[in-house]
Amino acid sequence: MRRLFLIAPVLLICYLILSVSDFTRAKELHITSVRLNAKARAYAHYMRALLLENKNNLPGAIAEYRKAVIRDPDSAQIQQRLAVTYLKMGRTEEAIKALKNYLTKQPEDLIVLKGLADLYVLSNKNKEAIEVYKRIEAICPQDVIIKFKTGLFYSRIEDFRDRKSTRLNSSHIPLSRMPSSA
Repeated sequence: MRRLFLIAPVLLICYLILSVSDFTRAKELHITSVRLNAKARAYAHYMRALLLENKNNLPGAIAEYRKAVIRDPDSAQIQQRLAVTYLKMGRTEEAIKALKNYLTKQPEDLIVLKGLADLYVLSNKNKEAIEVYKRIEAICPQDVIIKFKTGLFYSRIEDFRDRKSTRLNSSHIPLSRMPSSA
């Protein structure tokens, strides 16, 4: 099977050169086949990583995901699975780094941005989460859930500031909690 992967591109090149009279077109077709071959190898590494992850061999799965990322760096699915595996191992910072690495190439990928925001929330990095939610809002302004989460984290930061203040201000107490005068 491995020999087939090695021989197939050579046979394809020979076929292209013999069948296509225009050499530049043959070269373009060869480059396309090499890209497709890299994606196929990335998919093979991805499938191995999934199997290793199902067997709870997380370090092996991470190694396979990294190989898949090298072969296909534009795949959001591979980057997300890599981040999830890091998270399963308790390595939140590396999971964040993996998603940020992908976002340098595809800065408007909503699914990855939402995953990054959730990782920031898990890490108690509310300010970073708000920044990511603002980016998502700029891309997709009609997303009600994102607006709700942004407001929620703003309120968490304000609550934290209020708890740290030394004086109590009655304007921070909601009307439903105000003592009745009766």
